[in-house]
Amino acid sequence: MSGRTKDSLDGLEANSDGSTAGFQIYDDAFRKLIGPSPTLRHLLTSSDGHPIFHEAGVYLRESNTVYVSSNRIPSKHARQRATITSIPLDAVPSPRGSGVLASLELTDEGVQQSLARQVRTIHDLPEGLAMPNGGTNWTHEGQEAVLWCEQGRDDLDGEGARPVSSSLVVTLPNAAAPGLKTAGVLVDNYDGKPFSSLNDVVVHQQSGVVFFTDPDYGVGQSFKSGEQVYAPNALYAWDPSTSRVTMIDDNYDKPNGVTFIPDPSDPTSGRGLLATTDTGRFFMEPNEAMGEFKVDESRPACIYTYPIEPLSRDPGSEGVALPLAIGERSLLAHSESPIPDGLHPDRQGNLWVGSGDGLHVYDPVRRTLIGKVIVPGGRGVANFCWAGKVTVHDADGESHQEGQERVRDSREMYRLLLFCEQELWEACVMVDGSD
Repeated sequence: MSGRTKDSLDGLEANSDGSTAGFQIYDDAFRKLIGPSPTLRHLLTSSDGHPIFHEAGVYLRESNTVYVSSNRIPSKHARQRATITSIPLDAVPSPRGSGVLASLELTDEGVQQSLARQVRTIHDLPEGLAMPNGGTNWTHEGQEAVLWCEQGRDDLDGEGARPVSSSLVVTLPNAAAPGLKTAGVLVDNYDGKPFSSLNDVVVHQQSGVVFFTDPDYGVGQSFKSGEQVYAPNALYAWDPSTSRVTMIDDNYDKPNGVTFIPDPSDPTSGRGLLATTDTGRFFMEPNEAMGEFKVDESRPACIYTYPIEPLSRDPGSEGVALPLAIGERSLLAHSESPIPDGLHPDRQGNLWVGSGDGLHVYDPVRRTLIGKVIVPGGRGVANFCWAGKVTVHDADGESHQEGQERVRDSREMYRLLLFCEQELWEACVMVDGSD
């Protein structure tokens, strides 16, 4: 990654604790992405203190709903568990503001209470799910669905906890009974060896190939058995047309986030960059509780890319495992925060990465960090998602008469939901993104 000659603090605001928050601009390219008046605001805090805003972040356009998985939660009957929370975006009021740091304030308490009543946390997960982590959009028989990375869970205490394998699981919203229903398990092993604890997943839209990562976090975090022989920690691909699983790269410590960045000059061509993170710097050692947290600065906290080209030959032909040519891995960046985690592209080919102090934004061609979204208090963002358009109304701008109503200036922006464990934050910028 190239060095920066100047840190611009445009858009940063000091908090009472001396920290800063807002939009940190290192390159004019980032200024264009966020626009002249981006917004950042806190939406919700978990009522019971559980980290229910953690991973996945799958936006279903038809229902205008986001599904997010929790971090690990202590459990009386299974040592630990996870939940899935649905966030109805129709219940989220439009932000107000003008200026670079338009709405860095707590959302109105009454609005928060109304939103909290409509956000639903699903504790009783459907068959095949116990510890869901990453997720992505999927279509099942013409319906919007979510494809989950289920980490799996073993009955380590002999308490009769329901054992669940690590697998790719499809769920549908359940209209008959609030919650989710399982539509199918797609894959649960590589070469006969079970996966350890699948972490993140993305679909290459043009080919249908599903890329996913499998670190062994489940063993270190004490919800998977350490006596089982698992598939290697690696980046994998599954081709639905052949049902074949291919190991792409096992040169990882803890393979974590994965996404695809389409070539912005021809986004439907199937060409682009596959991007991943390695979070080996943070790891766990198993114990009788939920694992012991460890940090090793000598281990990776990296972002990588692989060039992707579609192939004209059919998969299954001699020497062709996938309908894609995957080039050599390149280092995009060593993370400036403790670790990089979930990552997603914008429509202009930039890479946004959940990090230890917010979001870091890279130009993957120039291999340059161009900006950051800093969440107050140094809050980390494990993952995030784009969640459609939103109309932002200027709070302090001049209003004008329109019919019988006073209307303030407004602009169309794109909403990002930021998952900060116990807290849910929102940023609005001028660029759209995808999974």
